[in-house]
Amino acid sequence: MGNNEAKYSLKDIFNRQFSDAINNNVKTVATAGTAEALTTSISCHKVYVKALGTNTNPVFIGNASVDSSNGYPLDADEYVEIFIDDAAKIFVDVTTNGEGVKFIAS
Repeated sequence: MGNNEAKYSLKDIFNRQFSDAINNNVKTVATAGTAEALTTSISCHKVYVKALGTNTNPVFIGNASVDSSNGYPLDADEYVEIFIDDAAKIFVDVTTNGEGVKFIAS
C-alpha cells in the first residue's frame, strides 16, 4: 500500500465512531507524583478526560511514565479528547494529593 492510499475503508472509519457502551467515572490520585491508571481495562474508541473543577493545581495526562515534566497539563475544568482502544492506557499524575479527573469512554 502506497503512502497516498487509505488504510481504512469508509465503513471501517464509520464503525469506529460508535461503541456498545459508555463508561464514566472519577479518578483521584492519592499521592502527588505517582502516576495512576485512569481506570481498569475498558475497551473503547475515544475518551474525554476533564480535570475536576475543584482542583487547585494542574493534573497531567499521559502514559505510565507521566509526571509534571512530561504530561499534558489540564487546569480545573479543562478537558482533552483521546482516541485510544483501552482507557487503562491513560495515566494521571497530580501535584496536589487527592486531585483528579472525570472521564467518559465510548
